[in-house]
Order: sequence, then C-alpha cells, then structure tokens
Amino acid sequence: MGGKKVLGFGVIWWSIATILTPVAAKVGLPFLLVVRAFMGIGEVSYLARKKKTSDFVSYSILDVC
Repeated sequence: MGGKKVLGFGVIWWSIATILTPVAAKVGLPFLLVVRAFMGIGEVSYLARKKKTSDFVSYSILDVC
C-alpha cells in the first residue's frame, strides 16, 4: 500500500473519530475511550506523512538547517 493511500485512509479515519468524539462523550466513558483509541489509530498515518514530506524536501535544504 502506498503512502498516499495510507495517509488518505488515516485522515478519513481520524476525521470520523473526531466527529464522533462529542457524541461519545454524551454516551459514556467506555464509548469515549473506544473512539479516542480509534483516533490514535488514525494518527499512525503521521508516518506516511513524514515519508511523503521527505520525498519533496531536498537534502541540501536539510543541511542548511
């Protein structure tokens, strides 16, 4: 699976979990914890974002920093 697909899936997953958070807070603590765990799964897409960013940033720019 490519980085674009992983990143896209992670963003969609994270967005759905974010939308469900207020509803989960009203339902109860166990459901809120489950939704927050799903949000954490969506945040794993950070690794794909990091890889895609490194594809576009040249190493010469990194040497200056």
